[in-house]
Amino acid sequence: VLAKYFSFSQTGYFYQAKKIQDVPGGIINMITQNVVFSALAKLQDDKLAFTKTYNKITLYFLVMLGFISTFIYVYAESIVLLLYGKEWIGAIFYMELLTIASFFYFQELINRVIFKVFNQTRQILYLEYVKKTIQAISIGIGIYYLDLQILIIGFVITNILGYLINYYYSRKIIGSVSSYE
Repeated sequence: VLAKYFSFSQTGYFYQAKKIQDVPGGIINMITQNVVFSALAKLQDDKLAFTKTYNKITLYFLVMLGFISTFIYVYAESIVLLLYGKEWIGAIFYMELLTIASFFYFQELINRVIFKVFNQTRQILYLEYVKKTIQAISIGIGIYYLDLQILIIGFVITNILGYLINYYYSRKIIGSVSSYE
């Protein structure tokens, strides 16, 4: 979609920003999907222990992701200049927005562990339908106006909404809609 509707330079800036943003995300994704799931699956029969452990893990990742995201956001210009040089300065805006989006996306991944542990993966599918619908609308608007910034802002909004919806339903599963107890 990007290469077809947007300029070569905009597409290049986006992909370079995405490459930088994907590095910490890949590591965190691997940890959440393997280690966190294994640790929590052992506690699925004890909801109190599960909730306590899950809240500790979530808080840990929230702090870690918050630090990493803030660092990348604040030092986006320095990171781009260091890794790619000043001809890629246009990637900074994209990197900042993708960093915000990834913060919420990885929080959503952590919440998805609850669906997997309690064998409610069908909920993930339904939530993905909602997210993809919102994302398709933002892609359509971005293409209509031929503005990659609108498309990426839509991506950020999609990730925030996806996280909030996912958070709500994952809390219903463990019987607690309150935040970190």
